[in-house]
Amino acid sequence: MLEKYETQINTQLERVQEQLAEAQGAQLAQLHQQVARNYWELAYLGLAQGAVFEHVLERAQFHIQQAIDYKETSELLLLQGRIALQQRQLEQAHKCFTQALAMGMHKQHVIPYLAEIAYEAGRYHEIPVLLAQLPEAIRQRYPFLAIVGYWHVSA
Repeated sequence: MLEKYETQINTQLERVQEQLAEAQGAQLAQLHQQVARNYWELAYLGLAQGAVFEHVLERAQFHIQQAIDYKETSELLLLQGRIALQQRQLEQAHKCFTQALAMGMHKQHVIPYLAEIAYEAGRYHEIPVLLAQLPEAIRQRYPFLAIVGYWHVSA
């Protein structure tokens, strides 16, 4: 099933990259966004590994930046932050996520990533504070129920 999905993603990548050569303006930005999302899917689903994985993330980062250069949106910043986080560029990821929040992205979409950055950076004291900002309904759902419980118990 993953092999079929990988083939679909690669086919979409080829098609969209062909369209990039002739596109302009908003269409160009939209195509860059599509390419970035396709590369992100390859990485996120584990369909690329090793050096290919790093290359896929670099291409995703390049194309998302091209889309952002045209028009910065909270959705694009969220994706850029997720790519940067996967690349272990914690400062860049943090910047993207906080900008997404400032642009109106709902906390429930960003807080888990900020908590992950805090964990990766060894700033464990920040994690319970961040998780407490999630809406109660989110904190009571999988996977957050166990995570919130752990960090409140160990805090």
